[in-house]
Amino acid sequence: MKLTINQIFQNADNEIKNSNFKKGIEYYKLILKIEPNNHNAYMLLGLAYHKIKYYDESIKNYEKAIKLKPNFAMTYFYLGNIFYDLKKTKDAIKNYKEAIKLQDNLVGAHFNLGNLFYGLKEFKDAIKSYKIAAKLDPNFFGIYLCLGNIFKDLGELDNAEFYFKKVISLNPKLSQIKDELQTVSKLKKLLSNIKDFSKNDNINPDESSYFSNEPFITNRPVESDIIKFLYEIDSKKFEEAVDARYGNGRCSLDFDLFEEENSIIASVSKDIIDICENALNSKIFIYDSFFNILNTKGGTTPHDHLTEFDKNKGLIHKKYSLVYYVSTGDQNCSDPGILKLYNPDKEILPSKGMIVIIPANQKHSAIYNGNKDRIMIGVNFYCL
Repeated sequence: MKLTINQIFQNADNEIKNSNFKKGIEYYKLILKIEPNNHNAYMLLGLAYHKIKYYDESIKNYEKAIKLKPNFAMTYFYLGNIFYDLKKTKDAIKNYKEAIKLQDNLVGAHFNLGNLFYGLKEFKDAIKSYKIAAKLDPNFFGIYLCLGNIFKDLGELDNAEFYFKKVISLNPKLSQIKDELQTVSKLKKLLSNIKDFSKNDNINPDESSYFSNEPFITNRPVESDIIKFLYEIDSKKFEEAVDARYGNGRCSLDFDLFEEENSIIASVSKDIIDICENALNSKIFIYDSFFNILNTKGGTTPHDHLTEFDKNKGLIHKKYSLVYYVSTGDQNCSDPGILKLYNPDKEILPSKGMIVIIPANQKHSAIYNGNKDRIMIGVNFYCL
């Protein structure tokens, strides 16, 4: 018995629901053989191709659907999603805006627009898009999480705290939010300690930053118990950190190593604070403290330690990064863990007990390929 168009659509939908995307695609193509101008078939074909990441075919079918029905908002939304995945920001924004023009209650379009504007650092437009999405769907906690992060980046910490608490009210089990609220608390404490910071920082970096041409290098003896302690406390794999660290290695669970109630860490913390304050002739505020244990083929990609908060609050030239080498591991190898600094370029072969301080806006990296673990303590801090 010959199937009707509706029956073929139903068969296609069933296959798609069961993740049999290629079989679903065949059904949609069959519909188009019977009805070459079927808008829904082209649109759903585009969706199916998107699912299996056949992006060119997906775009082609969405565009055919739009030619047949140019005033249908969802096709523009789906096309925007393709460009969103492909990181083609301008094309994604264009299609989301067109979708919203035709149907202004599309939560996903407003939310994704917010994400794209956030990525472009167009914070006002991002906030506007997120707030519209929140009005349309007040229980979508992801919107408030994004708003909290934007206001944190802008240094509007009361607003950030408000939205993070909104997330908790909607999703109290989300562990990430406790970390975000702790970050806000730490940033508030930082701002209460820093004096004379300006939002418009037009100072020449070479004149406003210590160690802008040469890093500060000194040494601190390493107690044998430090290494033992760092191996004993909880840690996570580099791959769980989702930052510049990569390959084989472990690191702190958080960035509060100096908050550990341990006499060895207390001694290290005190000495590092004294070294930093003497080197910079200023009181300092420790913001991050952590450790890395690098194994064979572990390292860090080129990175710096500035945040959007630092840039928006004019703290670029008040922030510094420090590394303390507790163990250099095995340096008789192709990549002995050289600390590479960029702009200006410099290479430093670490020695046990070496401390290096650089401006937080200086990119740096390291690659290690030794047979023994290389262990370091890292600190990011601000001059007051």
